[in-house]
Amino acid sequence: MRKYKTSLGKTLVLSSKKLDKGGEADIYQILQPSQYKNCVAKIYRKKSSAKFKKKMMTKETKLKYMTKHLISKVSTRKLNDVLILPIDTIYCNNEFIGYVMPYVKDKVSLIKLLLNDVDSSWDNLNLSSTKDKDVVFLNRLIISYNVVKAIKLLHGTDDVVLVDLKPDNILVSKKGDISLIDLDSIQINTNKVFYPADVVTREYVPRENSIIDYKNEPVNKNWDYFILGSIVYCILIGVNPFSAYYKNLHTQEELLKNGLFVHGKEKHNISYHPTSPHNNYKLLDVQLQNLFQKCLDQGSFDPNLRPNLDEWESVLFDVIQSEKKGAFPPKIKMKYKEEKDIGILSWDIENANEVLLTTYHESYKGGYKKFNLKQVQERGEIILPLFKSKYEIYAKNDKKSALEIIEISS
Repeated sequence: MRKYKTSLGKTLVLSSKKLDKGGEADIYQILQPSQYKNCVAKIYRKKSSAKFKKKMMTKETKLKYMTKHLISKVSTRKLNDVLILPIDTIYCNNEFIGYVMPYVKDKVSLIKLLLNDVDSSWDNLNLSSTKDKDVVFLNRLIISYNVVKAIKLLHGTDDVVLVDLKPDNILVSKKGDISLIDLDSIQINTNKVFYPADVVTREYVPRENSIIDYKNEPVNKNWDYFILGSIVYCILIGVNPFSAYYKNLHTQEELLKNGLFVHGKEKHNISYHPTSPHNNYKLLDVQLQNLFQKCLDQGSFDPNLRPNLDEWESVLFDVIQSEKKGAFPPKIKMKYKEEKDIGILSWDIENANEVLLTTYHESYKGGYKKFNLKQVQERGEIILPLFKSKYEIYAKNDKKSALEIIEISS
């Protein structure tokens, strides 16, 4: 076990075994001190080139700024759960080598979920699972909403753009909670400092990437808005919105560079497999379709037309509330009690658009005969005579129904 120092003077003891491996760094568990027991160390893989040394000097300065200024602009509770920001820089023999960050447990990268590289315990989020499709889609909407909220939290610091937002850098729990990781590559642009982004992912960046040098000049927050639209499309539909064919163009990157959104203005000239998940786009709420059109079609050519985070948050919230009506059957609670010489039947229904109460009285031939059928409110009660009868409540929403029955003996 090797020992390391932090800028705050703490001595770190790291596990010799890697927890994870990224594109330019490895993740290790921190064994000591105890105050970092819920943290990990991200250690960059060393190179001998002058270019790498210069990059590390810039990275150190940027991370020091982040630990000093950025963390104070978001709440600690949200920081630990959602924004996996650097806490302290790490040194070995006085040389900067990495940083300390919160440890994220029980989450997988969004890309694994999109590629169905998860086991059956994730079926409640898996579009290809045999679980209830309505519940899976609702959970995917919730993931999308949480991604928007996380970006909004980070953008709320006023001077940050993610730039390299991608599914690989979004971790998801089985409940749909998310965490943004690899935030050391973000752009920070204030009146006093400018730290550019380190890298971009070609399959997600907007078209202006061809004319803006993101490593040397600032990019606008609407850069993130475009990538967000692509990621939300991936989450809800299951495939990249630029994954198709157009004449002699065959890659996502080629269609993206040319602003060829699968359902955009050139949709009649764009082809994809007849069984492609793209076909499910027409099943989306029209509000979502409108956002995708503004973001990925019109917004490909005019960044100012892209929906902002407030628009995404509002529409996703509304669609989630609507989908809840159909994702789960109504929940019916019926109770019967007797007081003196009367009976009282009460009910409380959740997640229903319509509730029907049917009354059955005892038939002289035996059994029951329908006496009355009426529509009632989700909550209510009626006074009943004390004789043998049966009461049935049928509740339904947009897609599902439920039935509860109470029999009363005389």
